[in-house]
Amino acid sequence: MPHFRSTHFAIFPPPISILGAKNEALRYAQTTEKCEKLGLKLSFHNHKHEFTTKYNDKTVHDILFEYGAPLGFELDTGWSSVAGIENRSYMQHLADRLHLVH
Repeated sequence: MPHFRSTHFAIFPPPISILGAKNEALRYAQTTEKCEKLGLKLSFHNHKHEFTTKYNDKTVHDILFEYGAPLGFELDTGWSSVAGIENRSYMQHLADRLHLVH
């Protein structure tokens, strides 16, 4: 396994429309595929607003999951709990795309 001396982060503002959320998910999917070719995994770290912001009855997290495949997820159980998510069942929902939990 390669050793990395530094970590790089990309921070994006929350989407302001369903189209913005879908476009963000598709961008993450493309980036994930590029990472996989390099032997890396890309994981999305959630905050409360990805579970509480909804477009057409879907949360931003739902849209990222649906349109962002093969994007992985790092479930922040603190923020998901604050948003009212039952973490055990949500971890099962994410299944193989759940890379990290904290």
